[in-house]
Amino acid sequence: MHEEDSSSPRDNLYISGLKNFKGNKIKIIFSDGSYIHVLQDIVLNNHIYEGKELTPLTYEQLKKDSEILEAERYALSLLSFSQHSKKNLALKLTKRGFSKNCINDLIFKLEDLGYLDDTEFAKTWVASRILRHPEGKHALLAGLLKQGIERTTAEEVIQKLVSDETELDLAAGLYKKLTGLHKQDEKIAAVLKARGFSYGVVRKVMG
Repeated sequence: MHEEDSSSPRDNLYISGLKNFKGNKIKIIFSDGSYIHVLQDIVLNNHIYEGKELTPLTYEQLKKDSEILEAERYALSLLSFSQHSKKNLALKLTKRGFSKNCINDLIFKLEDLGYLDDTEFAKTWVASRILRHPEGKHALLAGLLKQGIERTTAEEVIQKLVSDETELDLAAGLYKKLTGLHKQDEKIAAVLKARGFSYGVVRKVMG
């Protein structure tokens, strides 16, 4: 989790010590007793050493660069396991303790690099959903909106992947399954409606 270690200095500070911290972080201790934790790579890249003088601007930049790099590494580890919508990734980064500005900058960067794409996420989500848990267009739209996908994008993806015929086939498959479980028609109709199938689709499927 990222934490702010101390308030911003008003005057230049001298580094009085460097100590290894958790994981791959370094604790930078200043002459006034304050300290910050930054990633080792940031320390190396900025040639940080004992006795070096830091201006308030450099101090803030160190913290910012370290937070962004840490957030990026965490985000990429999440994306290596599964696709995320921008909203879902931002929520996980927030829970991890990263600042709003850091998250916004990182989301923009990852989107620009092609690591984040809400349209592709929506396509994958809909394809997986109708395979594992058949639903109608209404439920799919609500699900995508909940995932943080913009309504226009969600509607375009559903229109492309779920035709009226496909939706009817999904409802028919679910109807057949429920009939095999000896469910009464009233209960079957209630389940179909709860799964987001329209009244017209339910009526066609149930004859």
